[in-house]
Amino acid sequence: MKEARRKKLGRRIAGLRAERGWSQQDLSDRVERSRSYISRLELGNVQEPQIGAVERIAECFGRDLTQLMDEAENIPLEDS
Repeated sequence: MKEARRKKLGRRIAGLRAERGWSQQDLSDRVERSRSYISRLELGNVQEPQIGAVERIAECFGRDLTQLMDEAENIPLEDS
C-alpha cells in the first residue's frame, strides 16, 4: 500500500476512534491487536496492513472494509 493511502486510512481510523471516545487500547482490545499496532496503523507506519485486522476495525465502526477504504480516500493530506 502506498504511503499516502496508508496515512489516509490511519487518519480515518483515528478519527472514527476519537468520535467514539475510545483510546487506542480500547480499539486494540476490540480487534485483538496490540496497542502499538493500532498506533503504527494510525500513523501510516504499517507497510502492508493486515486485511483481517482492518476488516475487524471497520466492523467495530459499523462499516465493511470497502466503506472504510472509500472513506479514507476522501481524507485530505496536508503534507501531499
